[in-house]
Amino acid sequence: MLLRFTRYTYMKSCSRMSSLLNQAEQYLGNMDQDKLQPLEKTMVRLFHASIAAGRVGNYSCAAAVLNSQDEILSIGVNGSFHPYPSSISHAEQNALNEYEKKRSQEKDVYLITTLAPCLMCTARILLSNVKKVLYLMDDPAGGGIQCVKGFPLNYRELAKRTAFQKMTLSQSIYEVGKLLYEAGEEIWNQQLNL
Repeated sequence: MLLRFTRYTYMKSCSRMSSLLNQAEQYLGNMDQDKLQPLEKTMVRLFHASIAAGRVGNYSCAAAVLNSQDEILSIGVNGSFHPYPSSISHAEQNALNEYEKKRSQEKDVYLITTLAPCLMCTARILLSNVKKVLYLMDDPAGGGIQCVKGFPLNYRELAKRTAFQKMTLSQSIYEVGKLLYEAGEEIWNQQLNL
């Protein structure tokens, strides 16, 4: 009986996750791209990357490193579960890795992400030369920026030079972010059997 329940729960979770990703995609398709602010256009690019990550079974999250002219220098998506389990393959980590390989000498850069960084990504950001982090959605289940005050002394000192700020964008952008957060939580629970 337990096996049937587990299989049913798994199938139901896959169906819900797929439905949430489809809704997010539909919402994006109906959005008037011409009316979006530049930062919202960047967020739409991150949403498409998040959906692609979710479709292969990864948490539906994406991040980008931008320069002071708001040009995207790198984009990273979550790769924690596919093609193989990787505990460090988070969107922010992957965006920073790509940026550091190519343009680590640029000093005036910032990071935007669809979801508030987790504890591990927050620490990594503090060690990078990123001075500002803009995030769309809070992550009550796994966000790490609220833990900075409890970090060791050196990290708290580094945190003084990095600003974390929740973005205020249009309601339609927020709605897509909410759908992707819910899909990500479904994927997380499914992959970790929670």
